[in-house]
Amino acid sequence: MAIVISPVPSSRFWLIILTFFLSFFEVVLKMVKSKELTTGLSVILVAGSIAWIVSTLIEVDKRTAITEVKVTENHKMIHTLWVDF
Repeated sequence: MAIVISPVPSSRFWLIILTFFLSFFEVVLKMVKSKELTTGLSVILVAGSIAWIVSTLIEVDKRTAITEVKVTENHKMIHTLWVDF
């Protein structure tokens, strides 16, 4: 059974996207009042946190899939040796 891992954007991709949004919101936030500034910063922090969580989960999922393949291959190899013993 072969596991195909689809190409997923890396952490660097998410960092570039987050930087873009921060730059965009920086310009917008210069035009708003103090209360709206706090709200905008909160939104930016939440969006950045969600992007980081998603990218981390994708990386963990890829590592888990690779580990599963290695464990399955090792199990097959050890099982045949154990049966012969």
